[in-house]
Amino acid sequence: MKRAARRGISPALRSHVTDLHPITQKVGQKYFKEQQQLTQGITLGLATLMEARHIILLVSGSHKAEIVKKVIEEEISEQLPASLLRQHPGLRIYLDEEAAQMVES
Repeated sequence: MKRAARRGISPALRSHVTDLHPITQKVGQKYFKEQQQLTQGITLGLATLMEARHIILLVSGSHKAEIVKKVIEEEISEQLPASLLRQHPGLRIYLDEEAAQMVES
């Protein structure tokens, strides 16, 4: 399966309503007793997050290992929005063993 090219996210973006990815729509069903049509949600923009005194990024699971490696080791860019958090002086990243399995020590 071919992945779509990364669109990138502006670091100036504030909290906003956004369209939900199909996977998020499916996973979100667990919060409802009956099937719901989930199309949009509220998300924190990077500008809003960067105003925080502290940012704690918690990641668990081997399915996140590849993206964790990229966020921590690749160049900071808008195409990898979580990498922009590395510019925050109060960032703390906590990984379980599975999520950390690809990170160079």
